[in-house]
Amino acid sequence: MERLPIFVFVKYIAFMLLVLLAACSGAERPLDAKERQRIDSISTAQIQVLRRQIDSSCRAAQTNELPQLVDSLLAERRREIQQMLKDLPADAKR
Repeated sequence: MERLPIFVFVKYIAFMLLVLLAACSGAERPLDAKERQRIDSISTAQIQVLRRQIDSSCRAAQTNELPQLVDSLLAERRREIQQMLKDLPADAKR
């Protein structure tokens, strides 16, 4: 399965930390429209990149891991049924 590289998360965390620090800096003036638009553009771009990477990882997991998980669950259930059939009394098996 394709995993998201750790640097993607580090980059995202660093961006969020930067935004948090900027928000908590006690700025004396509010952000103007141009600054808000720039922040919005940057965050939208980051979200789009992460969304594509996460979607890709989910598709890979669905293609590679889901069939194995389903097969495993089916095999376990078949074992349970076989055990239940073995435990039935002889007169109930007819």
